[in-house]
Amino acid sequence: MLRKSAFLLVVSGLALVLVGFRPFTPVKNVCPTCKVTNFDQVVLLNGAKVRCNVVAQNDDHYVVELFGEYRAVKKSEVSSVEWKNKAPRKLPLGDQVILKTGLVLHGTIADEQTGRYFTVTVGTLKHVVWVSQIDSVYKNGKKYTFATTPPKAKKKKRRRRRRTR
Repeated sequence: MLRKSAFLLVVSGLALVLVGFRPFTPVKNVCPTCKVTNFDQVVLLNGAKVRCNVVAQNDDHYVVELFGEYRAVKKSEVSSVEWKNKAPRKLPLGDQVILKTGLVLHGTIADEQTGRYFTVTVGTLKHVVWVSQIDSVYKNGKKYTFATTPPKAKKKKRRRRRRTR
């Protein structure tokens, strides 16, 4: 019985990885006597259910959060969302920077150094993210195209100095 349960757990974990959703970091319950809070459930096309809070959306993704960790789930991979209050709610759009690791910075893009980095303000914190770490960027819910290399600096013309003897 234990082997079957372990096998099903491994298969469902692999199914999540194959779909494209990168699972949250495993967290052990530090308070087994505490009441479990209500969560939304995102049902993926393969039937897997992800317990989390759906906090925002953009054109292509739902932004989901669990214990302070934000992830992006492609809307094309979602079968349905089971809302914790039974009624769907209006989700804010906001700005999101989705990293290649699957993590999402959800806040306000405060600064962009073309082809180099983005500064994202999340609450009172400012995060600097290099372009090489970024998978995609969304401003106010719309996909934003950004340069992956910095613009070339203009060459200054050198003046030739005359040698005086």
